[in-house]
Amino acid sequence: MKIEAFLSAMEDIAAKLGIKLSYEDLHKGEVTTHGALFTLRGSRRIIIHRGLAPLERADLLAEILAGEDIDSMHIAPEVRARLEHRLGHSDHAHGREAHTEHV
Repeated sequence: MKIEAFLSAMEDIAAKLGIKLSYEDLHKGEVTTHGALFTLRGSRRIIIHRGLAPLERADLLAEILAGEDIDSMHIAPEVRARLEHRLGHSDHAHGREAHTEHV
């Protein structure tokens, strides 16, 4: 599976979870993150730095979505396997959690 297809699948999962996803320039001003999940006025959002390469976007999105309940969600077997493989080799599996903020 190409990384672009995996990224698209991660974006679809976020949408199915009702999480609005956007890519924005997060390196302006004082922001020092590549992306995060947060709640703003009761709405859940993921913002990812648009300057990241597709592989970095997919990895970050997979890390963020790892904190969500996706076990019962229908996900193509190849996507689920790749997601689990990525999570098994990410910082998340080593105790680093994705950034989640409530504003």
